[in-house]
Amino acid sequence: MSHDEPPVSETPAVVQWVYRIVNGLFTFGILGLIAVLMRASFSAKSPNDAVAYAFANLFVFAMMTAGLLVLVLLVHAVESRSVRYLKWPFLLFTLTYLVMTTGNDLVLPRLTGSDTVRLRVVNAAGETIEHVEFHGRGAYRALRRLPSGTATVTTFRGREINFQAGDPYSNCVSVAWNAGGRRRDRVIVDRSRVIGDSMIVHFHAPDSMTVAVW
Repeated sequence: MSHDEPPVSETPAVVQWVYRIVNGLFTFGILGLIAVLMRASFSAKSPNDAVAYAFANLFVFAMMTAGLLVLVLLVHAVESRSVRYLKWPFLLFTLTYLVMTTGNDLVLPRLTGSDTVRLRVVNAAGETIEHVEFHGRGAYRALRRLPSGTATVTTFRGREINFQAGDPYSNCVSVAWNAGGRRRDRVIVDRSRVIGDSMIVHFHAPDSMTVAVW
């Protein structure tokens, strides 16, 4: 080697290991968020089940760890005057943020249960009610058959009001049902009505029902 050539500096092993760990943590976050998004969209299970709770804790821990380890890469970037070991972490962080943001309306409400209402339906109409459908606020729940004198409890994922909705009336919650040989429907929650954590729908007759919202 010529004395005029600058010495070649090797990347410390700790920086290389930190680089791999940070990329792995962000990749875990991206794939995990996508999996939870898909599961929350199609699963009928409780949003507060063990799997969702475990992932929420793992995700927070992984992102906090990655954030601390990125400081090591920043120090190395300043000392080496090179952003080589910051490019992939920055790209993966951006993707993680985009997945979180675009899936925010589905993922976070499902993880926290903030979009879910406990729905109790009581049939005191004196006859069987069929094809009961609740819809509105981006949610849908159907009950195929409810015999007279029975009650059922289910969940409805339409608790939150979408203030950015182009059609404000999409924030209304309606119910439709078959009874007495006719199809009926009624708005049970107004577009501006705040729903607490539960609703009770009580059918008193084939064409009469009341709703209580908490």
